[in-house]
Amino acid sequence: MLGSSMKNDWLVVVSIASKSRPSYYQAQLATWAKHQTFMVFQEDDARECQRCKAVANRELWWKVGATEGWWCAQKRPLQAIHKAALKFPQATWFLIVDDDTFVNILSLKGLLLELQANQRARYEFFGHISYNDARWRQKNSRVASTYQAMGGAGYVLHKNAMRALLSPSSGGGAGSMIEMCINKTILGEWCWWNSDWAVAECLEKVSVRPVGHPRFAQ
Repeated sequence: MLGSSMKNDWLVVVSIASKSRPSYYQAQLATWAKHQTFMVFQEDDARECQRCKAVANRELWWKVGATEGWWCAQKRPLQAIHKAALKFPQATWFLIVDDDTFVNILSLKGLLLELQANQRARYEFFGHISYNDARWRQKNSRVASTYQAMGGAGYVLHKNAMRALLSPSSGGGAGSMIEMCINKTILGEWCWWNSDWAVAECLEKVSVRPVGHPRFAQ
């Protein structure tokens, strides 16, 4: 896990990257994220990616033919969020982005300061939101969350959401809520889910739901 420690660490940028294309996150560090606390999360930082058990084709209707590498990449964001929460407990906000996401960082900082002062309680988890209607959720019967934040646009988590994810698991096992969610994505019932579903579902379990904001677009 790569990272650069900066004095101004109230906002942490977490880039979900791949060692096959390091120039992508390096471009972020050279431009908009140059003066930010920045954490890169790549394949080597994640738990071993194992092949998911076969499921009915209807569960894969939306991504039939995706490569094994693509499926493994879907398991990294939750693990990256977990690492960031532990590594930067003093941070107020966490911006989760793909390695090819561009951010107007000055505009985002201004927005976060405004939200912190006026509307923070509403914005625990926000970005560009997709609505999962009843028909969609019926087709993907194991997905309960109605809304999800689109990872390609990036999304923001407040420290309260991160702390909720680190709270003890309600499933009776050892570990935190986010560790329980990560286990579900490895070889559990969420193994075939894309990362946006898994992140939204895990936050739903700690009563944090995504909110849309017009400054985020995918």
